Amino acid sequence: MPLSHLDAELARLAGFSGPGTRTASHVDPRGLTVEAEFTAVDSMSSAVREVRADAPALSGCPFATVEQWAADLTVRITYLLEGLGVIELDPSAGEVQIRSTPPDRQGTQTQYYEILLNRNPAGQFVLKRYWTDKTSTGRVPVDFQLTHDQLKKLIADLLATAPIP
Repeated sequence: MPLSHLDAELARLAGFSGPGTRTASHVDPRGLTVEAEFTAVDSMSSAVREVRADAPALSGCPFATVEQWAADLTVRITYLLEGLGVIELDPSAGEVQIRSTPPDRQGTQTQYYEILLNRNPAGQFVLKRYWTDKTSTGRVPVDFQLTHDQLKKLIADLLATAPIP
């Protein structure tokens, strides 16, 4: 996403704080659509619900392409609260799951980032953060905080690593 476009979107959204969410999106010249969904935006940072990208050119690509994308992302994205690592490869579903390694553990509670990459039906990237507690079942998606510089770097890294011709 050109930084000027993202800067303009963040300036437009500055001061937003729910209810609901607002989305900033961009279509890369190669056909990659990137969206960031916000629950709050101020002059320096954002509360992010999720970052997602659709890459139709990856539809049905070889699984090794998605696997390499995951490897490239885990090397480049080093500025979140935890490091990232590939935790599951599912060639039959065309999906790779990346998570915080290790996750943030505070007593019975755990928080972690999760990225899902999928080639079917079209190439997709989804980044979310989750919260769990050992005293309850399931996991809950939670917003995560990024400075505007971190968000721009994340989007630039996503665009730079996306295996699109």
